[in-house]
Amino acid sequence: MIVSGITILLSAPFGFFASFGRGYLLSLGAIFIILIFSQIIVAIGYGEYFPWSVPVLYSGITGVPFKFDTLHSALIAITSLTGILGTWW
Repeated sequence: MIVSGITILLSAPFGFFASFGRGYLLSLGAIFIILIFSQIIVAIGYGEYFPWSVPVLYSGITGVPFKFDTLHSALIAITSLTGILGTWW
């Protein structure tokens, strides 16, 4: 449930892309780009600093223990608030 909640919060910027592009194609393209970047960034070793990689690391799929702290909470909060405020603007 926590991973689902984090993922829902991180989907807010894609609402901005959908409203900015006046359709779903820009949002879908952004999702693909974020998906590719999150895979690359996790493979490099900096996944804990990329907000969209945090749910995967927290769930334990990678097999590496992950400690969720205030840095990760702040990254998720800033990302979701940016998306919400951008959509509202």
